[in-house]
This record gives sequence, C-alpha cells and structure tokens, in this order.
Amino acid sequence: MPDQSSRHDRLRLARQRPRPDRIRRRSRASRGWQRFPWATTATALGVIAAIVGLFFNGIATYYGAKVSADQLKQSREDSDRQARQQAGRITFWIEDENEVGATRNIHVVNRSPDAVSEMSLAFSVELFGKNYRKPFVLTLDTLRPCAEAIYKPGDLGVYLGSGGAAKTELSGTGWGPWYLEFLDSNGKAWMRSHVGLVEIPAVSKDVAGFLSPSPKYPPQIKKVDNCSDGGQ
Repeated sequence: MPDQSSRHDRLRLARQRPRPDRIRRRSRASRGWQRFPWATTATALGVIAAIVGLFFNGIATYYGAKVSADQLKQSREDSDRQARQQAGRITFWIEDENEVGATRNIHVVNRSPDAVSEMSLAFSVELFGKNYRKPFVLTLDTLRPCAEAIYKPGDLGVYLGSGGAAKTELSGTGWGPWYLEFLDSNGKAWMRSHVGLVEIPAVSKDVAGFLSPSPKYPPQIKKVDNCSDGGQ
C-alpha cells in the first residue's frame, strides 16, 4: 500500500509540472517582446511628433503674418484717407459756355476748414495761333477756409514768360482748364485733374506763362456752404 500511494503522489506531481513544449512557447513569447525595437519606435514617434509640431507652428506663423499684413494695409489706408481729407475738398470748375447767359467763369473752391496755399490753376492756351506744350498758370497765394474764388476770363491778362506786358486777355484766346496744384495745411503738394486727385512731390514751376487778374477787377471771393473736413 505504501508503495502504491507513493506512486500516485509522484504521478500527480508529474502532471502538475509544465511540459517542455509549454516552457519553450512561453520562452519564445518572452524573447519576442524583448526583440521588439522599442528605441527605434520611440525615435520614430518623436520625429513624427516634431514634424506635426512644425506643421502647426507653420500654420500659426502664416496666419499671424497674414493678420499683421492686413493690419498694416488697413493702417496705411487709414493714413492715406486722413492725409487726403483736406485735399479732397479742394476743387475747380468752369462754367459751360453753351449755357444761356454763361460767361464761362472760372471757379476755385476750398470746402475745407483750413486754408490752402500756393494754388496754381493750369490752362492750355492757344496764343496768336500757337499752341504751347507747357501750361499758363493762374496763381493764388492763399485761399481761405470755406471760400470760393471766381475769375472772369475777360479780366485775366495773358503773360508770356516770366514778365513783360500782357499779350492779350484770356477771353481773346483759345483756352481750356488743365489741372490744379496746391499745398494743403500740412505742406503736402497735390494735383487735381479730370482723372482724379494725386499727391505730388512739389508744385510745378515749369510753365509757358502766367494769367493775372487786372488790379481793377480782382476775383470775387465768397463763402461756400457744405464746408467740412470730410475727404474723397
């Protein structure tokens, strides 16, 4: 009996021991995890994370630069609009000679609340059958705020060159308005013509001659309505 009992115990213990194939499979699985390239994988993930970070950083930089550019553009537009506020209120016009009773008077208007200076209204003039490539200019040193100067062509003498006697009156020539140049209250020079208003380096002095009112018939200066600091 003791021998049979002992044999049963040994058999039971033998069954509880792991078989060689189980040990080998467990050993192979353990070695597989150990052989996995953890360091390489970690490095690759780090590189991918860095690339993604650079991508989003690039997007943020792009939009940041775009916002800055838009702000700079808006600032320049606001500055230009402010600079043009007074200049946009300085105009000139000529009465239509085809209107009944019209004398084709010349009007120079300052609708701003500040004075303008060094005004030069340029004309193309045909004098004694000759057309001049350079303008004849009617000058006005200062035009006060909210004022309009009105000239009659018959009261304007035409002077060739820088001096001498008047050759004739403007009404006795073929003439037409060309452009108006002036300095605003900040000292900036502007030119207004039929194509619009532009800033220029300085008021031009390159002319063929001058127009000047007779001392007996100075221009009519009158106050204008709708005077403000708005520009166009």
